[in-house]
Amino acid sequence: MHIAIIGTGYVGLVAGTCFADSGNDVTCVDIDARKKAELRQAFLLELSDQLRPLTEPRALLARAAELLGRALDVDRVGYAELDRYLSHAEFTVGWAREAAHSLEGTLTLDALGRALAAELARGRTVSVMDVARDPRLTPAVSSVLDARALVAVPDR
Repeated sequence: MHIAIIGTGYVGLVAGTCFADSGNDVTCVDIDARKKAELRQAFLLELSDQLRPLTEPRALLARAAELLGRALDVDRVGYAELDRYLSHAEFTVGWAREAAHSLEGTLTLDALGRALAAELARGRTVSVMDVARDPRLTPAVSSVLDARALVAVPDR
């Protein structure tokens, strides 16, 4: 099978490598640095313009979640806070496309996986290509989050 991966960041290269290891003919392509910088700058300008008039924290987070979700072309974006014991994640604000449910409410980290919480607590970004097979996550994560892949980014 011939597969083209658009984007050669971490996720694109890992996906391309996995497909190639499975015997596929893989080509990875990416946009150049100048175009990336232009897209990033355009997003940051729109984000700034959209957030500037907002004063209420939840409204600010909700608008940022929507803009990020649309810019990344994903189904959902959610903001969660981990408690200091790393036992619960409370999704306080979220955005979802029409076909997806938003990530709101409290989830126990035992349901998600302690390794995920530990990486976030250390300030590391976690990227998961296959939620059902990643050893850092529990088998229930794909049904709990209704997701096949995820990226979790700490705020510090």
